[in-house]
Amino acid sequence: MSSTEIAYEKKEHIMDIAEKLFAEYGYEAVSTRKLAADAQVNIAMISYYFGSKEDLYLAVIERRILSLRTATHIIDDKHMTHLDKLLHLVDMIIDRFFENRLFHQIMYREMGMSNRSKIFNFMMDKWLHNFNILKHIIEDGIQKKVFKKVDAGFTILTIIGTPRMYVQSDHMAQKIMNLKSLDEVYMLEMKNRLKNHLKDLITNHLSK
Repeated sequence: MSSTEIAYEKKEHIMDIAEKLFAEYGYEAVSTRKLAADAQVNIAMISYYFGSKEDLYLAVIERRILSLRTATHIIDDKHMTHLDKLLHLVDMIIDRFFENRLFHQIMYREMGMSNRSKIFNFMMDKWLHNFNILKHIIEDGIQKKVFKKVDAGFTILTIIGTPRMYVQSDHMAQKIMNLKSLDEVYMLEMKNRLKNHLKDLITNHLSK
């Protein structure tokens, strides 16, 4: 294994531990000493790879936050309909919510804070980029008369808010969906049910 690969694995390991700690205790309650102890590295290594605790926190956020830039081949595909593009992005968004549950605990706690404007603004810039991509597809579809006229903002909130509610309120979801355990909330069957539900909702909402 090369030195670059070793460094990458160490950084990923530190971020994995940091993500668990930040999700469980919150940013303020987690010290650099605690991070180093749980990751079984020295504090100097955290400083070397990330600089400060805040920079590590930003790295954890940036690693996990969904960027629809990775879907440019879909967004720019002239052979896909506007609806097909939206439905594909719905798949991506729900996959990320299910895969990164710890991260979303961090993110929505952070969005309720007001004393760390640098981190809040960083997160909002990332999310607004994603919202604007969804908004562009919806508004372009309306302009080209392939979608009926709808409120694009509330449509985006539905696309993002539905999986967010399901994952962030998983105990409630378990009761509402009459599931036997919390683990069942995150089974592939339930993820596919959520995808199909949201796709049907969006299709019926936008179709003329």
